[in-house]
Amino acid sequence: MEKNGKDYDVYLCDGFPRNEENFKFFLEVFGKQCEIIGVLYLECPEQVCIDRILKRGGQRVDDNIESIKKRFKVMADETEPNLLNLQKHAPVHRIKADQTIEKCFEDIDKILQPLLKPRTTPLKK
Repeated sequence: MEKNGKDYDVYLCDGFPRNEENFKFFLEVFGKQCEIIGVLYLECPEQVCIDRILKRGGQRVDDNIESIKKRFKVMADETEPNLLNLQKHAPVHRIKADQTIEKCFEDIDKILQPLLKPRTTPLKK
């Protein structure tokens, strides 16, 4: 990976890897170049998610009950089991996402701040 112009090299992969195949690909491509230092896993009850998605007013074509239910099934079948793989490489930080936006941000910030310290050791080659 190219240097990002800062004194540290930290990247946040949003929603990735979603399943075991994604994770294997990630390790093949980046495994020797970067280190997984943590996983943020936002936990939220299904009904709260449905209410929030429907409230946002159809910003996505698939913001409907049928598609939302399919997304939850994929999450349960593929993403949640993949957490076991991720836990072997880094701590999985679970955040209660049914709180206010401000409280979620506060909880995430407490986890991220120690990880965003400038790097004192060279990146793995």
